[in-house]
Amino acid sequence: MFELDIIKSELSLELLRGLCDMSNSRIAGFILYTRKHANIVKILKDDDYWCSLDEISGPNWPIFAVRPLESRYCSRRGSPIPGTISMMVPTYHEPNANRRVLKYFGLEESGHLPCFIVFMWDDNNQLCQIDWKIDDYSVDTAYNSIKEVVDLISKAEQEILPEYKMSTSVFRQVKSEIEGSKFRKSLLRICKGCENGISLMGSVASLVK
Repeated sequence: MFELDIIKSELSLELLRGLCDMSNSRIAGFILYTRKHANIVKILKDDDYWCSLDEISGPNWPIFAVRPLESRYCSRRGSPIPGTISMMVPTYHEPNANRRVLKYFGLEESGHLPCFIVFMWDDNNQLCQIDWKIDDYSVDTAYNSIKEVVDLISKAEQEILPEYKMSTSVFRQVKSEIEGSKFRKSLLRICKGCENGISLMGSVASLVK
């Protein structure tokens, strides 16, 4: 894996492509987060966590981690007339330092972070990507969330024959694995919601008897 400081080193197509060209597979990962995501910061500063992810990803595909982006700041607008009741409307402002990075990966705002972006350039030089939301509730959940997507990518990448690792087949395989995982999670949430609903109805029914 590589660690890329895009704040000190300007993010550019040439820079990123050059680093990706050093890998043995046509796929890469990018971890994006802000200063408020302290658990992500702790993971990336911890050599044990970093080395663990490095062991999973292996030598074939790189993971880039950026310095934390600046957090959005909020201002509120309300009625300027004293003594009147009005609804304060929050307005979020994206620091200029973030815009280049977010625009590069097609993200509108840092409110969507933290996330793990899986990407590659296709045969038409277009950037293809899949976004994986990172759970930043705690250090453990954040690490497990990153580890889960790294596991999925590594599994898919290993299934591709060596002669096809630099083809777009790698991205298609990875995309299939990640979308399948997201679908299964959605089903589990729906099933859990149904079970909770049935349990609640059963409790209500027992009370009215």
